[in-house]
Amino acid sequence: MNDFNKAIDEALNWLGTLLYEGCEGLMQEMEDVAQEVEIAADELLTPFYGWLDEVEELISDSSRPFVQTVSPVLQDHPACVGCAHYHGEVYGEHLLVCAMYPYGTQEKTCPDWQSVWTEEEP
Repeated sequence: MNDFNKAIDEALNWLGTLLYEGCEGLMQEMEDVAQEVEIAADELLTPFYGWLDEVEELISDSSRPFVQTVSPVLQDHPACVGCAHYHGEVYGEHLLVCAMYPYGTQEKTCPDWQSVWTEEEP
């Protein structure tokens, strides 16, 4: 019975090694295929990157009036609502309201306010 247990143990070890090596080879092949797919996808999509940048810029420009009209929080910067100069980006922990009034005007109305809906002159 001892020889039988030893034979079973050797057979299981051999089978485990075989499975491990097979899985390792399979994983390497899958990684190689994934790299080939990534390279092919990059080659296929590279021409579209410039186009996507243009679309993003177009969307950003066309949504500007909506963002600048809605973004200034009425309680914090009511004088900035709808202003073409409103920036409203956070840098670190600081909100830059606009170049003229980095922290926002303290008045109820802003002397430099210009409508975001006004057509820009070329």
